[in-house]
Amino acid sequence: MGVGAFATVILSQPPYSLPFIATIPLAGIIAAATSVFFGLPSLRIKAFYLLFSTMAAHFIIVWILSFIVKDVPETVVYTQPMGLLGYKFSPLEQYYTFLIITILMGLAIAHIGRTPLGKALVMIGEKDYAAQVHGLSLLKYKALAFAISGFYAGVGGALWSYMLGLITIEHVSFDLAWEMLSVGVIVGGPGSYVWGSTLGATLMIAVSHGLTFMVSTLATAMPWLGPTAFGFKIIIFGAIIAAILIAEPRGLASLLRKFKRFFDLWPFSY
Repeated sequence: MGVGAFATVILSQPPYSLPFIATIPLAGIIAAATSVFFGLPSLRIKAFYLLFSTMAAHFIIVWILSFIVKDVPETVVYTQPMGLLGYKFSPLEQYYTFLIITILMGLAIAHIGRTPLGKALVMIGEKDYAAQVHGLSLLKYKALAFAISGFYAGVGGALWSYMLGLITIEHVSFDLAWEMLSVGVIVGGPGSYVWGSTLGATLMIAVSHGLTFMVSTLATAMPWLGPTAFGFKIIIFGAIIAAILIAEPRGLASLLRKFKRFFDLWPFSY
């Protein structure tokens, strides 16, 4: 996301001054290449070990981005407003543009599972040595998996940059990375294509904004609540993660499937 956001800033500013229809996919491609570069050395390890090894890339990327913007006053880099052919989008037009891009990318990733590429990725995810016996190149398909995920994160960072209008190093914090991974992916449901990520991200944003509203509402009556709000956020996120993983280890997407199956058969479940 950080790579996509900063790439958007650079590409949208002079001397490039590219429109958003070119900037967003290019930011995704740059993020995809970065993802493959940092992911390839980690291909021989799996599961949570892979997660922790690639986390090192976060600190390296943040250091590189800090070096890029070190001469910019206050390390704030501004994004050119979203528009086309000299016309600047209003906030509502920008929102619908984001929504259309999100739906198109959601449909694309949902249909990948039906393609030979998607079936190969599923096979490697289940039993990589069995996939290798069937003649699949683990290096090729794991690199493609890194590229696809990096592209999606880069596009997300590009949209994020346009939404904020500026980007700083503080925006790409380690806390954000853990929120995205733990709540957005693990709680949403790993390997669930669209629904897991969507449900996880919705829950994360809802809890974050709900806590902000609660603190701002109660702060006048309870002044001590403001300084402790960050601690409450961590505690509630932790409780949500624990509760959902205990109830359904495969996340919210699996709960949604069970809910749908229940009503598919109800009231004649026998």
